[in-house]
Formats: sequence, C-alpha cells, structure tokens
Amino acid sequence: MVFGCVLATGAATGSLPQDPDPVPELPARAVASTSSPVDREEIEDAAAKAEADGKSVKDAAGEVVSRSGDRWGAVYDEREYEEFEQSLDGSYLGVGLSARRTATGGVAVSR
Repeated sequence: MVFGCVLATGAATGSLPQDPDPVPELPARAVASTSSPVDREEIEDAAAKAEADGKSVKDAAGEVVSRSGDRWGAVYDEREYEEFEQSLDGSYLGVGLSARRTATGGVAVSR
C-alpha cells in the first residue's frame, strides 16, 4: 500500500522517470586542414641552397617543413633518424644490457 501511494504521488507530481527528450541532430561540420603536403623537391632545393651558402642544411629543410603547417612534421639528421628508428623497433643503446624472449614467453636478461 505504501508503494502504491509513492507511485501515485510520483505520477501526480511528474517526478517518475520519463523518456528523455530526443536530442536534435546537429549538422556535421567540415574541418579544413590547415596543413599542406610538403614538396620533396622544395626541401631538396632549400637544402642544396643552404649547403652552397655554408648554412645549416637541417635548418633550411626544417624551415620548409614548418611552413607546411603540419605540427607533426619533422626533419631528422642521420643520427637522429637512426635513434628514431631504434625507438620504434624497441632497441635502445646505452643501458648496458640486452633482453630476449624465452621459449615460455618470459623476458630474460641475456647480457
């Protein structure tokens, strides 16, 4: 009986759960890219000009890449690129040991 009274009171006051109002669909917005592809030839030309002028080839190439608007674009010298590749393949220099996977799936220090 108490439950019935609570239910009737909730219905009378409009406090029972109801279906939420449907959310109106918002139109999709197109987002324009603010970056443009970098022309490899333009980078090579800038690097060659910098080298001929005795300036930093890396800085010249970096300037061309930065003008593209791509915040993830980067220029690496040979050493930096080698380090970048090693970071992707999981090998690191300078820690003084090596690890290998065992036949059972564990990891063991091998050196």
